[in-house]
Amino acid sequence: MISRTTSVSHARRAIMAFVLIALAACRTTPAPQEATVVVFPPDPVYSGDSVEIQVTVVRGEVLGAAVELSLVADEGGITAESVSTTDAVATMTIEVDATVPADTYSLTVVADDGVASVESEAVALEVLGVLPGALRGEVRSLLIPTPSDPGFVTPTLASSRFVSMVPGDDVPLEHDEMRAVPGEVLVRLASTAAVGAAREGAAHRLRVDGVDFVRPTDVVQVGRLEKWVAATPLSVEETIALARRIEARPDVVTAMPNWIFSAHQTVPPAFELQWHFPSIDLHAAWSVETGTSNAVTVAVIDTGYQAHVDLEGIWLPGYDFVDLDDDATEVGVEFSHGTHVSGTIAMRLANDPFVAGVSHGAGIVPIRFLDETGSGTIDDLLAGMVWASGLEVAGYDYPEGVDPPPNEHPADVINMSLGGRVGPCPVEMANVTQALVSGGVVLVASAGNASQDTAMFSPGNCPGVITVGATGPYDERAYYSNFGADVDVFAPGGNFDFGYVSENILAVFPAGVLSTTGAGEESGWLWAQGTSMAAPHVSGLVALLLAADPTLDPEDVRFRLTSTATPLTFEGCDRPSLEDCGAGLVNANLALGGEPASAWAGAPTVSVSIFACAEADCADVDSDSDTPASVSSGPLTRGYWPFAFDDLAPGTYAVWATVEAPDTVLPLQAGSAVVEVTSGESERLVIDLDPVE
Repeated sequence: MISRTTSVSHARRAIMAFVLIALAACRTTPAPQEATVVVFPPDPVYSGDSVEIQVTVVRGEVLGAAVELSLVADEGGITAESVSTTDAVATMTIEVDATVPADTYSLTVVADDGVASVESEAVALEVLGVLPGALRGEVRSLLIPTPSDPGFVTPTLASSRFVSMVPGDDVPLEHDEMRAVPGEVLVRLASTAAVGAAREGAAHRLRVDGVDFVRPTDVVQVGRLEKWVAATPLSVEETIALARRIEARPDVVTAMPNWIFSAHQTVPPAFELQWHFPSIDLHAAWSVETGTSNAVTVAVIDTGYQAHVDLEGIWLPGYDFVDLDDDATEVGVEFSHGTHVSGTIAMRLANDPFVAGVSHGAGIVPIRFLDETGSGTIDDLLAGMVWASGLEVAGYDYPEGVDPPPNEHPADVINMSLGGRVGPCPVEMANVTQALVSGGVVLVASAGNASQDTAMFSPGNCPGVITVGATGPYDERAYYSNFGADVDVFAPGGNFDFGYVSENILAVFPAGVLSTTGAGEESGWLWAQGTSMAAPHVSGLVALLLAADPTLDPEDVRFRLTSTATPLTFEGCDRPSLEDCGAGLVNANLALGGEPASAWAGAPTVSVSIFACAEADCADVDSDSDTPASVSSGPLTRGYWPFAFDDLAPGTYAVWATVEAPDTVLPLQAGSAVVEVTSGESERLVIDLDPVE
């Protein structure tokens, strides 16, 4: 309900009533005392609501002890039940019918003892009209924007994925500033192109001005930007001219030469697909700290790791607590959970990585604790934690037959994207976590994927552990994420219930966390969802914090994370209490002490307009020409835009939303809804946008 403000000062009115009675009692003349009725002006009131008034009766020698008070109003919809009283001060409740329009009305009160009656002087009652309602919600964009410049340090040309082509025989000097691969055109076919081409029997061929362009593969995907190659040699000038001719075809959305750019700022090519990093303002955080100021070691207790082209140089010597050797390599699996987690934590720009990681400088100590089935025992987990820390833990000894060599790279941070439903934290595990935290090691664990209270899941419920829940692309608790008092913060973990489009690739991707997997020449990248994916975002952020200030202890780190997190909304938490969602979604930039991030240049713009409707279906509203009752707009830097419209007169409204991103594959999205706003209520609305052709 929308709160109503009333400020009747009962004490002040009682004092004034007492003064009136006292004055009457203090008269020294024997003249008959007059009777008076005093009404104190009531507070403003909404139509359909009620308000109290106080009435003071000085009976004098005219009125008897028992009187009946009745209200007289100049508006039939303003009423009050009569009140019988023998007191000097009485309270009456005025009811204002919902049909009473906003205005100022006159009221009097009559006191009647059955023989005589006395009427008060008139007082004014201000009726505010119907109590307004409110509309809150969010617009959800299919396109999730990412900054074109995430703040990476400019690498040397040798480490850049983009290289310059020096003008030569095939690139005349006049094209020094417009370089392209001769004979290659990037084409995005319209949705009708495949049908038309199939009828012509040329599904893999484009012909323009007598020149055939063919696909290098037998697959043509409509709506996706694909490379087409001329069947005959072309110069750069001819390629540019033919690309323009191809773009003019009705079955083509866009076409352009395969332009060549010189290296200015290298960004992992798939960074625009990693929606989860802008959601924690990581691009702004990198302008404060990239993770290279001081060395930080992160141990990843997981399935081990696989060598990966993106991750060369991040690995430090680890240990395998499954096979009990110093090779933590994971073999024989299609999806390496440990490699995916590690790729989220750290990266090396020198590798020209396809995807980004949080810290540019952290080293990873891989510890294999989970076997081929994805399972591990608590004794192996404790052994892995103690070994990773490099600390001596009082009362703890490695299990029989386990005798790892000393860890030459003790961890500053231990990431545990794992857990088990074991009830309260086992005493032995609690002893270890407390000892490691006291020894200066930051412990980060995933909350779990059961959509249950983390109180039953270890190590997330153990003392000293920073426990991380998962959010999806719209900053809401993912449907699977655990919750509860043991959850400290949330971070992106993905939600496959949603899909998204990036700025330059017209394809719908699952809204998971994109990171590394595979091995060697089979290095791959994939989307995954889970609190396992959320925890490494926080471990990577902790690595940034420690790189910026190595003196921070675990409690300092926890405070930085929780005090700068963005609380989830009540709807986003989707729990009876917001306390179940901890401090909220981490903000990497604010945790590092950065200034609040502003929108980057070229960010899409969003506009939400609300129109009052005269007809139930809002058919009378024209969003192009009518003046909206209110507008919420600005740059879109997330996958969603929250809006709030207050003080709305009850009735039917049309809400129209657009996102304009002219330099992307979805230049315009739009969506609308019709909603009924109720007096005194706050309605919630979610509008999912669709592409507009």
